[in-house]
Amino acid sequence: KYSDQQLRTTLILPKGTGKTKRIAVLIQNEKSNVLEVHPSNYFGCETKIFTYKTKENLYYISLRLARLIKSKFEIIVANDWLELEMCARMALKNPVIHIVHGDYSYYYQLAINYQKSINKWLGVSEYITESIKSAIQPRVKDISYMPIGVDVESTTFNVRKERSLLKIIFAGRLTEQKGFFDIFKIDEILKKRNILIEWTIAGENTQVNLSNYPKNFTFVGKVSNLFLMDLFTKNHVLILPSRAEGFPVTLIEAMKLGLIPLITNFKSGIPEVVVNSENGFLFDIGDFEGYANAIEKINFDYAFFNLLRKNAVEAVCNKFTSLIQQNVFNFVINELDDNYLGRKSYKNWGSRLDIKWIPDFIVRNARTIINK
Repeated sequence: KYSDQQLRTTLILPKGTGKTKRIAVLIQNEKSNVLEVHPSNYFGCETKIFTYKTKENLYYISLRLARLIKSKFEIIVANDWLELEMCARMALKNPVIHIVHGDYSYYYQLAINYQKSINKWLGVSEYITESIKSAIQPRVKDISYMPIGVDVESTTFNVRKERSLLKIIFAGRLTEQKGFFDIFKIDEILKKRNILIEWTIAGENTQVNLSNYPKNFTFVGKVSNLFLMDLFTKNHVLILPSRAEGFPVTLIEAMKLGLIPLITNFKSGIPEVVVNSENGFLFDIGDFEGYANAIEKINFDYAFFNLLRKNAVEAVCNKFTSLIQQNVFNFVINELDDNYLGRKSYKNWGSRLDIKWIPDFIVRNARTIINK
């Protein structure tokens, strides 16, 4: 399924390799507004929006998707299960590179289940990379750490004057998993301490009624990456109180623009970037008082506030660049061999209905009846 983070990580890869990229955005069960959210120059290449329904025969979904591949010499960069299932079912002879974006058993299981179809793995953090190696030890030489390449146009940030309102931005889906509702509990604690914060909320909202929220909150909805970068330059702090998180590109982008991160302490790679009380703050899930204490500290201690911002920029400015990412990707490309030419068809996903011999219209009708 379409993931903005997966797109942003993948788009920059071919730079410096001399190779042409083509993008297929995979959308499940819904009409895509991806081209509305992202301007056409965001992709900078041939782009296909590929839609599919969960009721369809997975074999024929895989067959349709495989038709987007023009030759056996194209390198397939896979982010999730559907493109890996396509490679398995169609026994594609293309080299396949799998990017692992998060510290979830789901992603590691994909790496295990599709070993026969994958040539190389890229982990987006050191921790995730080591976890892939633990999951598939015989393939350690095929696994590399690839820092996310983030090139923002400017590292200038919004200078905060003394006694001015502290501005905090939340960027993510408006869901419990992303910690959206935690923000209001934190805001209540701060108001009891007579601390008023100016909050900006940027993210997709499909369930939450926003009509009764406090006046110090501004909701801008789902925005393009370019607009989000502009919002970052107008704020001082990024808050990400997620219940589950991989290694968010948003974190690197915000720190490069001088935002102080307040984020859940997930071992997925976040502590590799954020050092508590040095360039940001790390919290346990649901530590509302801890968030409020950190915000109170940086709200009143301007010297500490400015030091954190300086340290945040320095922590990421040279480590997470497109050049470093390109160098890793070039190395991985040059290490590809031809051990994928003898692949045979197999499947990991789907039911007994998802086979070549049952026409798609029969499968769709059967699933419609079953789900009634």
